[in-house]
Order: sequence, then structure tokens, then C-alpha cells
Amino acid sequence: MTHEIDLLLKGAFVVDPVNRINGIRDIAIAAGKIADVSRDISPALARQVKYLSGTTAIPGIIDSHVHASPLIGGFSAHKMLARAGVTTAFEVAGPVEGVWKMMAENGAGLNLLCIHAVAPGLTIEGNNPSRTALKKLLHNAVSKGAIGIKVLGGHLPLTPDATRRCIELARQEEKYCAFHAGTTRSGSNFDGFLEALDLAEGNRLHLAHINSYCRGQIKSSLSEASEAISALETHPHIFSESYLSPLNGTSGRMIDGQPFSKATPNSLKRFGYSPDFQGMKQAITDGVVSIMVEEGDETVLQTGSPAVRKWEAADTNLNVSFDINPADSRFLLATARNRDGRFTVDAIATDGGGIPRNVIVENGLALVDFKALTMADFVLKTSANPAAMLGLTQKGSLSVGADADITVLDLEKNRACMSLVGGRIVMVAGHVCGSGGTALVLPEGEKHARKLGLGVDTIDPDHLFQRLDPHGQIAAVNR
Repeated sequence: MTHEIDLLLKGAFVVDPVNRINGIRDIAIAAGKIADVSRDISPALARQVKYLSGTTAIPGIIDSHVHASPLIGGFSAHKMLARAGVTTAFEVAGPVEGVWKMMAENGAGLNLLCIHAVAPGLTIEGNNPSRTALKKLLHNAVSKGAIGIKVLGGHLPLTPDATRRCIELARQEEKYCAFHAGTTRSGSNFDGFLEALDLAEGNRLHLAHINSYCRGQIKSSLSEASEAISALETHPHIFSESYLSPLNGTSGRMIDGQPFSKATPNSLKRFGYSPDFQGMKQAITDGVVSIMVEEGDETVLQTGSPAVRKWEAADTNLNVSFDINPADSRFLLATARNRDGRFTVDAIATDGGGIPRNVIVENGLALVDFKALTMADFVLKTSANPAAMLGLTQKGSLSVGADADITVLDLEKNRACMSLVGGRIVMVAGHVCGSGGTALVLPEGEKHARKLGLGVDTIDPDHLFQRLDPHGQIAAVNR
């Protein structure tokens, strides 16, 4: 008998707002694509059948802000993402060559796309690079598989003028640009957020982790979040995400006794510690700061005197985490809507990967349990909207012909219990069974990515920075 279906997922409750599906369905997969989504597909048609009664199947989760590179995230990132139910991730720092090397050696079968940081002292000279220098960096990064650039303003700021040049250049070159708000004039706070809106000057921009600018440093966290929502409503060219973890991530590295990252002093001062080596040491000792340590294929958080010894043994060059994100601003930013019903902040991400805060499913479904979001809302914010933002036209839904990227949820435990990428199972019950991965690149980067032995899919730059209307359909885009 000739089987028409490679894999049949049978009996799950399927939620796909793009196709207005909200009920028990079977999902047929053939050649890595969705072949059918119907109420009763015969198992006799399939080579393999998985019975998923009692679970909920959704389009694969797309985490639109992760770290899976040598700069931050490390070798554990891919498996941590897979266990969290993510099928596609956007690595938002680079360096791009390190990202692909890490995926080839330590991948978990996921899709990955990335951008390359504009980082003074690391990837470019000085904090006020010329347009010529920026263009050279952008072209080189894209040729190696990046879809654009990111300004690491909160950690390694550029001048306002150089930041503006980055945003303008990306728009002119039809490449992606993301920005962790902050320049040499402002910090990674609400003032930096407002400055970022001005620097964009109507150009399309991915403004990262909105919740991180609403921690109550300038006003109350609730006031900052409310004002951020109002500001985003009047800046439709700004695309954004926020995350739901109380934990941040920053560098614990010290140079001459002072923090390497400009974001780290804010966190230390917030908890009453001096922004220097001694302050960090005491904060780790007191359990206020956790260091990140790789153990096997997981990154874990450690505090106290043993953590201090590891931090010092690493010459302080470890990433650290503070429990610093207020609940009120996280809640408000995840659920706020514009007057037209569209979510003000486009996506729920994690800023995770190798940073242990991959809680899209756990904390996102908690909002569903609280009735702050519906399951359809959850899918829009964690799959359909990110797919539109990143130009992933074959992802974000279970449409016939779409990539068979699927996340299966256990709603009793609020956990992902299975995930598939291109029709292949990459995680079951927390066990990662995928390897390697697929690089999602612009046409200019395809040749280089294939040389590395990676799976490769290309993104049409004309589809970057799209947005869905409240019904899950592509809306008008500001070009």
C-alpha cells in the first residue's frame, strides 16, 4: 500500500487562529509540510501515527528574541529551547559565524535566524562609526547568514547619531534592524525607550524586550508600562516583544573593577549595591545576583560563596541574572491591545535561549488560565505574529502547504510535551531527539550557510516587518 502521509497526529485539540481552527482535529504531514487538518483522517493512510488525545497542538512556537551564541547563551541554548517547545528561534546578538558553528555542533533540530551586533570594541571600532564602516559590517554579516544588525545600546552603546545611522542604513538596504534601547546619551530605561522611538524617525525597527525599560527606574513600573503602550500605539513602524520572566540577563564581567556592560550598574544600584567589583561580589554572596553556569546541556543559576569562587575563577567573565522585572509591567505589556484589537506589543519572547528563562509556555499559559489571554491570543503572540515580523511566510499557522512546525502542549502541566520541526519530532516529554538545524537566511547568505553543512531556507526581504490584523491576516505594512 502506498502511504500518502508520512506522519499523522491524531486527536489533539488544535488551535490555529490564522485558519480559525479551535477544536479536535487530526494533522497530516507529508514531505515536511502540512498536508491536511481535518476531523477524522484514516490512520491507514499514514506511515506513522501519534495519538495525542488530551493534548493541545498549535503552530510551532517562534521565540523572537533568544541568545544562542558564543557571546551570550552558550552551548546549552538549543536544547534548552527545544525542551521549552520552541521550534524556531531568532538569535539577537551574534556574532553570526559563531551562531552557525554552535548550531552545527550543538543544535537540536530547530530553525534559527540571527542578526549581528554592532558592538563597539567587539565588532566595530569606537562608539560613533561612520556609515561606510556600518555598511561594510552589515554586508559582511548578511553574506554570512545574518538577516541584519542589532544595536546593543543597553550594554555597549553607540552615540545617538551612530544609532540613527544603523537604523537608516538597514531600512535603505532592506535588512532587519533590532535595538536594545540606550545610547551614550541615555540608558537602558524608560528614557532610553523614548529616545529609541525618536531615533527610529519612522523607519521600521524591532525594539527589543519592552518590559526591560519599564522597571520603575524613572517613574513607577506601572506608569512606565502604560506610557510605553500609549507611545507604541502612535509609532506603528516599531515592532516589539516583551518577556514574562522576572529574571534579567546581563554581563558579570569586570574591567579594572568596573562593569563591562552599561546595563549591569543599573541592576546593582537598584538593589543597593555599589556598581563595581566589590558590589557584584557581595550581591552574589547575598543571593541577590545569580551567576550562569553550564552543567551538561543546561545553564543553571547559582548564588552564594561557591558562585563567587566560580565567578572569580572565570576572571568575572560570566553572565549573571537579577530578579528585577516587576510583575505589573510584564502583565500589562503582554496583554495590552490597540483600539483596533491588535496587540500593542507584537510578541511574547524570552530573551532566553541559553539564559534560563525560557518560560513562554509556562508563564504564557498562566495568562490563559487567568483569562487575560485566550489560547488563540497565545498562538498569535508566540507564533503567528513573530512569523509575520520575521518574514517567515511558511510558519505561524497550520495552513495546508505550510512548514510542519508544531508544538504540542500539556495544559494540565502548562508544559510543552512534544514539538516537531519540518515534520520531524525534535522533543518528546523533555527529551531532545533532534540535532543540527536549519539556518533561515537572506538570499545573500545562502551560499555561505550551505558550505557549513547546515540545512538552509531563504527569507524574502520583502516579507520582513509584516504585521497581522486582529483576525490573523497580513495587514498593511509601512514600507
